[in-house]
Amino acid sequence: MLLKLARVDPRRFRACALGIALGAREVGVAVVTGERLLTASVLNVRKIRSPDMRQRRFEQAVSLLLDAYAVTRLAFVADQQGGADQAAWLEREARRREVPATRLLPARVRAALCAPGARPSNGALARHVVGRFPLLWSRSPDAEAVPGASLAEGLRRRTRSHRARYHARMFIAAGAAMLDLDELAKARAGV
Repeated sequence: MLLKLARVDPRRFRACALGIALGAREVGVAVVTGERLLTASVLNVRKIRSPDMRQRRFEQAVSLLLDAYAVTRLAFVADQQGGADQAAWLEREARRREVPATRLLPARVRAALCAPGARPSNGALARHVVGRFPLLWSRSPDAEAVPGASLAEGLRRRTRSHRARYHARMFIAAGAAMLDLDELAKARAGV
């Protein structure tokens, strides 16, 4: 289910990027303009047993986002572990729709958007995305206290909850879309 955060006509914006973080169990998606987050969610495909049905569900959801938000750019995050079928379909679909597509590694997204000097992590990336789009705070790892964290020093830093793992892909997808739009703005400015 997609979280609709803003009712805005996306054709008003010069650039609208769809960020997708591919994964075998969950796929994070986010649609971002330069200053607004239009939607962000996690597609949970882990319970679909058939790989063909899983791929079909992925294709339907991404096609819906591409059409509904008039996406002008596509940034997807894929690591070497999996998502080859999804990545290949995204590249074909981007060529078919004549939408520029950028393939990124998760480490590049984290390193580019996390604070300089800080260790790039999903938590740091989530904090950066929440700083730009405060509506996502309720889904950030900082919004949830780890049970028993007050009993042991440093437990909160080392323990990731299921909820934080689940939403990590959504924050990576939002980060990929933000990074793609930031690089586009730098290219237009000639920096």
